[in-house]
Amino acid sequence: TPDLGDKIERSKSNWLDQFRYAAFDETQKNRWQLHSEGSAFDGITGATVTSRAAIKAVQQGLEYFAMHRDELLEKNRHE
Repeated sequence: TPDLGDKIERSKSNWLDQFRYAAFDETQKNRWQLHSEGSAFDGITGATVTSRAAIKAVQQGLEYFAMHRDELLEKNRHE
């Protein structure tokens, strides 16, 4: 739906800033949900699917980094 998920774009909203200092902790997986579901992150009004997808994508990215941290950082040192 046009305009509903626009707040995910940095030029239209600072919604993504809530993830700036987020960290992944295996013991706090339930934290990665919408605030309305009893957790840490605000959703975009009228765009629940977009909000959930963004939260999941950030979580998965942080999980991947946690699992491959040494490999990723070592690769960057040689470039």
